[in-house]
Amino acid sequence: MIRYPISDVLAATGARLLQGEAHRELAGVSTDTRTLAPGQFFIALSGPNFDGNRFASAAAERGAAGLLLAGEDGAPPSLPRDLPRDTPVLIHPSPRAALAQLAEWHRRQLTAPVIGITGSCGKTTTKNILVELLKERARVVGSPNSFNNDIGVPHTLFLADPSTQAVVVEMGTNHPGEIAALCRTARPNAGIITCVGASHLEGLHSIEGVAREKSALAASLPADGLCVLNADCRWTPYMKSITAARVITFSVDGDGDLDAKKVWFHSGGTTFQLEGREITSPLLGLHNVQNLVAAIACCRGLGLVLDDVLPAISRLKPPQRRLERREVRGLTLIDDSYNANPESARVGAGARGHARTRASRPRARRHGGARLARRGAPLRDRSRSRAERHRPPRARRRARQGHRRGCDGGRPRRGPHHRLSRRRRRDPRPAGEAREGRLRARQGQPAHGPRPLHHRLRAGRSARGAGVRGLMFPALFDDLFGIPLFGYISFRMAMAALTAFAFALWWGGPVIRWLRRHKVGEDVTKTDQKELADLSEKMGKKNTPTMGGSFLVGSLIASVLLWGRLDNLHVVLAVLVTAGFAAVGFVDDYKKLTIPKCKGLTPRAKMIGLTVVCVSALLAFAYYAHSTGRTTLFTLYPPFLKDQELSFAAYGMIGIALFIVFQWFVVVGTSNACNITDGMDGLAAGCMIISGLALSIFCYITGRPDWTAYLSLPHVSAASEMAVVGGALCGACLGFLWYNAFPAKVFMGDSGSLPLGGLLAWMALVAKQELVLPLIGLVFFLELGSSALQTRYFKATGGKRLFTCAPIHHGLQLKGGIFAPAAAPKHEVTVVVRAWIVAAVGALAALALLKVR
Repeated sequence: MIRYPISDVLAATGARLLQGEAHRELAGVSTDTRTLAPGQFFIALSGPNFDGNRFASAAAERGAAGLLLAGEDGAPPSLPRDLPRDTPVLIHPSPRAALAQLAEWHRRQLTAPVIGITGSCGKTTTKNILVELLKERARVVGSPNSFNNDIGVPHTLFLADPSTQAVVVEMGTNHPGEIAALCRTARPNAGIITCVGASHLEGLHSIEGVAREKSALAASLPADGLCVLNADCRWTPYMKSITAARVITFSVDGDGDLDAKKVWFHSGGTTFQLEGREITSPLLGLHNVQNLVAAIACCRGLGLVLDDVLPAISRLKPPQRRLERREVRGLTLIDDSYNANPESARVGAGARGHARTRASRPRARRHGGARLARRGAPLRDRSRSRAERHRPPRARRRARQGHRRGCDGGRPRRGPHHRLSRRRRRDPRPAGEAREGRLRARQGQPAHGPRPLHHRLRAGRSARGAGVRGLMFPALFDDLFGIPLFGYISFRMAMAALTAFAFALWWGGPVIRWLRRHKVGEDVTKTDQKELADLSEKMGKKNTPTMGGSFLVGSLIASVLLWGRLDNLHVVLAVLVTAGFAAVGFVDDYKKLTIPKCKGLTPRAKMIGLTVVCVSALLAFAYYAHSTGRTTLFTLYPPFLKDQELSFAAYGMIGIALFIVFQWFVVVGTSNACNITDGMDGLAAGCMIISGLALSIFCYITGRPDWTAYLSLPHVSAASEMAVVGGALCGACLGFLWYNAFPAKVFMGDSGSLPLGGLLAWMALVAKQELVLPLIGLVFFLELGSSALQTRYFKATGGKRLFTCAPIHHGLQLKGGIFAPAAAPKHEVTVVVRAWIVAAVGALAALALLKVR
């Protein structure tokens, strides 16, 4: 304990001495009169239900060497009449801030390294383990209990003195910026981040907010410091990128610098292998193995070897009410009633599941498995490790059955007792209903009624678990051959592009021949612009087959069904929007080509058809977002501003209705923009490839929480799967471009242009890039804008034209201008290629906004 005079407090905090002498020495700090010791300095903290100044007399009676009370310089507090006149009294506008300032000053007097520990769960356990391990070689001070806020951290620092060789500080948070403030106070030399999970979401709002808050510890560490990270956490790459300290990772999946292997559970605790040594810990649960390995990794970083800390492992004890083992009448009870957040509850339930899962191992049977009893329905733990994912299907099935088991007193699920109990228990429901209920139970569904839509189509999560279970073709390889390659989105995106390209080439030739045989050709000479009609006839475009969008869209959808996850709501709705818009375009083309003097669907009928499809998909999207609480999906994010956003969900159902109207405008507008652009050979298809590739990148990044946190972008769960759809889009357009490049053998038609534009807008909706979409699809919106301006100008001026012809590509085609040579075929190719260049420039500018923001 450091003794220092009151004058140091005045210098450290900026407080003002109201009475007493400044040379009085202090022997510690206290904020509670019930535990205050004689000679300590009392800081009067206030809260919503109490005023610390009222305890000034009680602190003086217990022998406080000085008091710090709340009060402004101009209006000092009224002191109690019975307060001794020789007791030093200091005043400060905020005693809580003064406590942090004094602790920061105290920290500068210490030479011992400070180790900060944070995480969504496991902080207290890891802190206790680390203190116990370091005690073997050094004099250590650790946080008492769970002293981890802006009051507890200063108290921990005050316990250290010049003889202390290490200080272990637990750091918690419930609002943004708290970890950074604690790091400014404690100035840690080393840090451990146990994990990132759903904790304190009322203040941190999202998992991304939790990750950003926890990573403040990594960012605060010096270049000569140490950062210990969980290699099994998806946020570790981001934390590595922002810390200047040396990084050591730990893992139970085999991806870290220090890996726990061959973990199994028994009545004596947990046994695992670490660097070829078998270690037995009395702590229960796989998460406690992570906590122990994290503490060992920190000791390794501080210069200790494994043999230095092994003797202390057998003495470890769990904190009270955190998987604390108790024996009651021959039954082992696990007390995990502390459970501060859902993450700790989940891992607590998982400890029981892991014990049951691994109880079949020979060594576990030799030690004897513990009978675990728990009251209430079991929580299903879906977070499977890599080892569990690669177990044989039969073992995985047994594990899932173990998770679904309730409190059966340790009796096996199968066997004669189980069968006898089933015979004796009669189901009061009718036979058909009872069979249906049992079938639902075997499928993991509620026994009564179907599951809601957002449970059956859960974005990013298959009904059968993690991995590639939502896939059609790749799931066969995972089940039969154990090939995990098909679970990678980047690989499936490339395969979707190649497959769609192959389908388009395969189906394109027969479709074009069929269209020619049935004379399904569009008369491009039927236009109001005589010069354009003459030019098209001279170039041989008359009666060129159209409706080529049929095999384009067919190739796209087939590839998505083959390589995409069909349990992903974003993918399902993207397919439905594409198919629905293609149906509207097909009807329009069919009427135009089969009925004489018919220009297809009327603008009103076409708009009604597109609106029905679009609004239906948006209602399903909004229902999913609202029912799962994903307010990010209802939010607009400006491209240039970092912390500005517009949340439609903040305005209730009215806001959601406005969101649907706005997204309808975006989707239908982009669909019509693509339709207008389809007027020259290869123009729409080439620009769509560029825009689709850019949006695929946006979707992939949006679905990666580590990348979005680094780039300050909104994170949308499972949005990365839309990159597979984008790959299929690019591949199908490449295959169509094979036949549509000048001179075109087939035109796209409304059956292709409408669904491609709608899909492009839907990808922007999922990636939350609606406001950047005009830049990503720059050519499409230039074409739409030129057509709209021409129409408005024509009506306003009584028949005058703003452009020679609209949309703008036809105006450039006729006028020539800067384009050369003037020969019509080469001139059209020049216009198309330069339009591709403009599209590429817009896409690159949109991607550049990732870092600008």
